[in-house]
Parts: sequence; C-alpha cells; structure tokens
Amino acid sequence: MKNRASLIVAALLSLLVAGCSKHSPPTPKTAASADPGDWMWEANSQTLDRVPPIILLRSSTLPASYVPFDMIGKDRYLARGKTLKELIAVVWSQKNSALKIKFDADLPEGKYDFIVAGQSHWWNQLQSEIDGRFHLIERVETGNQVVVRNSDTP
Repeated sequence: MKNRASLIVAALLSLLVAGCSKHSPPTPKTAASADPGDWMWEANSQTLDRVPPIILLRSSTLPASYVPFDMIGKDRYLARGKTLKELIAVVWSQKNSALKIKFDADLPEGKYDFIVAGQSHWWNQLQSEIDGRFHLIERVETGNQVVVRNSDTP
C-alpha cells in the first residue's frame, strides 16, 4: 500500500512538472491598458480578433528594418511603427476623410505602436490617448481643415 501511494504521488508530480514546462501563449488580461504580452502585436487578423478589451499606446518595439503596418478589425485596431502624424491621420480618416490636417504643434519624431480592442468607434480612443499623452488639441476649423495644436497654445 505504501509503495502504491508513493507511485501515485510520483506520477502526479511528473504530470505537474510536465504541465508547467509547456510553452503556451500567456492568458491575456482583460483590464484595459494592461499589456497581456507580445502575442497580441502580431500582424495577423485572427490574432487581432482574440485580443481582449484593451487600449494601449507605446513607443514602438518594431525593428527599424520592418515596414510599419496597421490592421482594422471589428471594434479593434492595431498599428505598429507609426508616427504620431500617421496615427492622427488614421483618426481623421475614420471621422471625415475629406478634411485636411494642419499641424501647428511640434510632435515627437518617434514611432509608436497602438492597439485597441473591444471598443466601437476605436478612433476616438486613439485620439484621446494621443491628445492626452502629448497635450494636443485637435479642432475642425474653416469647415474643411483639422488643426492640431499643443494644449498650451492659445
């Protein structure tokens, strides 16, 4: 009986160790603004469809040798290696593509990654993230132009 119990314990321990050593993708977190991992940044529409509700703007981790890209899905958007001007253009292409964008603000030269999932009208979330982080104000002026300014500019 004692040998049988030892054998069962040894078998359970080996199953536990084998289960822990598998390399499966991490279970994504559902909280907005929590980065569940690198898997969600893939240029793959099926992966984008699996991303939990999230809003995340970060400095790009896309290698310089890669071509920037973006993808649009149902209530979701992924962009990698884009400039702020390019991201702002995406926002306004969704709101009113006929408007011309005029930049009166100095924008950082860096590249950015952005992902939003589980949000209808995701372009408003992108605009809010950019405007809040970089202190920008975007306004439609003269009926056919969007002007982007720093929030401290009158």
